[in-house]
Amino acid sequence: AGKIKRGEMIGEYTGVLSKNWKPLKKGDEFNPYLLKYPFPALYAIDAREKGNELRFMNHSAKNANATRRYILYKAILRVIFTAKKPIPKDAQILINYDPEYWGNTSPLESP
Repeated sequence: AGKIKRGEMIGEYTGVLSKNWKPLKKGDEFNPYLLKYPFPALYAIDAREKGNELRFMNHSAKNANATRRYILYKAILRVIFTAKKPIPKDAQILINYDPEYWGNTSPLESP
């Protein structure tokens, strides 16, 4: 009891829908809470100052237990995370960040 079942929705990534962002260049400040869409878009979801707990998901290429899904609802694209496999109570939510997330930095592997 208390675990998240495979395929179950974990939640929606929330934040401020922002046009005030740009791709990272050397020397830019890295925003770890910026979620960009997987296609060219003017907007991104910035959860740095306003967002929910999903902004604290960690990266793991090997042990990811969650995946993102994109759902169009009432003409707004929503980013939903679902469980790839059962997730025990109190376990970290781990996703494989997309390569564009890292900009000009290298990924660090978490558990």
